[in-house]
Amino acid sequence: PGSEARTLALRLDDLALSLERLESGGLNEADAQRVDRASAEYEEFRVGSTGDEGPEDTAKKGAALLRSLRGTSRWYDVNQVQQLIRKRNEYLAQYRFRAAHDMLDADARSKTEAAKQFLANHEDWEDTLKQTLGPHGMQDWRFRAARVIHQQEANEAARGGIPDSGALIIRRIKAHHLRKADMWDDSDPYVVFNHRGREQMTPVVWNQNSPEWRVPGRTDDKDDAWQEVSFDINGLQQDPILRVFVKDYDRFSKDDNLGNVDEGFGGINLIDVFTGRSSSSMSRPAPKDANGAPEAKTLLEDASMSMSTGGLPRVEARGKGTVHCHFFLKGDGAGGGGASIEFELIYDTTGSHGDPLVLLPEAEDKALHIVGEADHA
Repeated sequence: PGSEARTLALRLDDLALSLERLESGGLNEADAQRVDRASAEYEEFRVGSTGDEGPEDTAKKGAALLRSLRGTSRWYDVNQVQQLIRKRNEYLAQYRFRAAHDMLDADARSKTEAAKQFLANHEDWEDTLKQTLGPHGMQDWRFRAARVIHQQEANEAARGGIPDSGALIIRRIKAHHLRKADMWDDSDPYVVFNHRGREQMTPVVWNQNSPEWRVPGRTDDKDDAWQEVSFDINGLQQDPILRVFVKDYDRFSKDDNLGNVDEGFGGINLIDVFTGRSSSSMSRPAPKDANGAPEAKTLLEDASMSMSTGGLPRVEARGKGTVHCHFFLKGDGAGGGGASIEFELIYDTTGSHGDPLVLLPEAEDKALHIVGEADHA
């Protein structure tokens, strides 16, 4: 691992040790201050390592840092990192952010009095944030908290429809029976995803006509064993079309086309996919809410919804906003061998963009909510 990855491992080690000491010794102020220092140092590193990068690049940078720790640190495991951050955030919510927590949890009669008391000690709140998150971490937390709260309000305003903004994550990408585009060897395929003119590409898989885009060295089927591409979506209603192209990499000539997905308008209509409308027939109609709109749970969470017709195209909801897609490749270069591509689509409208160095999903992070609600108050 490089110097950044080694520093990340040290920051995580310090945070883990300080939390373990706090748990073993009881909740005393000296050990709590060690947790505060370790937490602030971790947040300052996390924010400083990504600079002004956007959410997509931040998520990729965090994932790359953890992958580079494989074989040298336990923190290569995203699940262990998430468990540690969850434990730290529970400490913040229950102990350091207690004053703000009490204000937000107060009943209607005492909330005004609690808010007055909290605001009277506003400088103490600022000091608490700086002490536990660091100056740059504090700014990042406030930005993320405001984003989550704004997105939740927008989701409520959507009244069961598909929110206009969110993070589109594409993973578990596989292709089957691709055309052999090279003279001596099999194709060297990669996939290009395009939304509103913005492109994200998978790496090249060498010499393989039925490739799978996995993390190097992984053969298991866990979610983190698969490479991902993602888009920060704004304006889904204006342009819901995701375009998918498979290409063969050529070192000395123009890359060959191996086909594209075209289920209408040159791609896939994301709104149709996530609401259950597609070129495949649905197994049952979607229930309506009191306003006649499709129920939000049915759109994004009901794992029993299936639009499979037994062949292709196939679109099947698998719960938690995850939709599995499998399409024939069409157009120039697809060949006549039944080439196809499959992948999972996740439309995350909680504000989270998949950064493994923050607690996911952000919408369920109580400490982050306390910061956002306190600022709002």
